[in-house]
Amino acid sequence: MAINQQTNPQTATGMQIYAAAFIEALTNRLIEIDGFARNFTADFRQPGDTLNVPYVEGNTSSEFDAEDNNFCTATTDSLKNVVVKLGSHPIVKFTVTPDMVAAFTPNYWEEKARLNANELADSILKAVAALPVGSKVTNSIQLAKDTCTYEDVIDIAAKADSLNIRTREATLYLANADYHRLLKSLTYSQTGGTSITQGDIGVDFGFRRVVCLPPQITGGGFVGTANLVAIASKPYLGEQQGARGDILVERLLTEPNTGLTVVETLVSNPCTKSTVHNLDCWYGAEIANPKAGLKITHAAA
Repeated sequence: MAINQQTNPQTATGMQIYAAAFIEALTNRLIEIDGFARNFTADFRQPGDTLNVPYVEGNTSSEFDAEDNNFCTATTDSLKNVVVKLGSHPIVKFTVTPDMVAAFTPNYWEEKARLNANELADSILKAVAALPVGSKVTNSIQLAKDTCTYEDVIDIAAKADSLNIRTREATLYLANADYHRLLKSLTYSQTGGTSITQGDIGVDFGFRRVVCLPPQITGGGFVGTANLVAIASKPYLGEQQGARGDILVERLLTEPNTGLTVVETLVSNPCTKSTVHNLDCWYGAEIANPKAGLKITHAAA
């Protein structure tokens, strides 16, 4: 999947710059879902539009009993997995114009990559985050209308603990408005002077992380451990999609932390005499274990 020799050298260089910046920006955003169960395969040859996503559950501890020799006895573990349908296919694309090629500037390609990575990440995060606030997760806690304070978060942690959701292994996902309400409510004594950098609240609420959800997610948010949501993805190549025109470039770009793979294509359209750059991701998400989550809502008044 190398760059075709027919590709303009400046376009090829721009694509290399774009790809590097795109993956860097995507990595910064996908940290928000890196704790969930996932199957991000780069094998485009796998048939069908579903993937199995295994998820892990811990085992309980018990007191050693020498008479029962419980080194040799244990409940048989069964591999748990959820079948995820790949039902979403966002694509970000633009026309590579002669002016863009003639006035070649690396920072143009870098900035476009960052913007488009955020666009694609928002699409994925919105779909994933919408699941735990839906009907499949029944555990819930209600906050007062338009409030989210330090004390509220402590109450959320206590509620999660009461449901055997280990907060040290869980992430608190707050809707955009609630995240900023929480920031506004924090005092110096509560933060201990800890700085807030790149959207991370460096305050020990008892959770693994506190994450701000995309603005499209309204309501309160949710608490989730690794086996709450299962996410799956695999490449869907241009030939499979019935791409019109000559494919000048088709290659896979893999985000290193999560393994999510997107397909990059550069297609020449003989009808319009234009060249179009595409990045697309074929994925799906489903609730794996609803008991591993806690939904956060607000009172109506």
